[in-house]
Amino acid sequence: MKTCFTIGIAALVLLSIIASATSQGTSPSPAPDNSTTCSEECHDYAECYNNYCTCIYGFTGNGTYCEAIPCYNNPCDENAYCLDQGNGSSTCNCQYGYTGNGTVCTCKAVCQ
Repeated sequence: MKTCFTIGIAALVLLSIIASATSQGTSPSPAPDNSTTCSEECHDYAECYNNYCTCIYGFTGNGTYCEAIPCYNNPCDENAYCLDQGNGSSTCNCQYGYTGNGTVCTCKAVCQ
């Protein structure tokens, strides 16, 4: 019998949580211009909250500068995970038991 092996249950749960948090859709629209109510000018992807600029969901920074969080829009195959490269970019890697480029992963048949 040929089956696919995947990573452990705990890792699957973690990857599922990450995937659901990162698959909320396409890139968010810029936040409305609320800079007039803040003491500083907010970034396009920030909003004013209690007189402070705060980056919107999917972005990180100090509010006056925000950058996209790698893996936010998880471009990976459902059998892959997104890995933050630490330089603002990310890569997709197929899970154990799968092969491919990360955006497309297929099951490696393993005979038992």
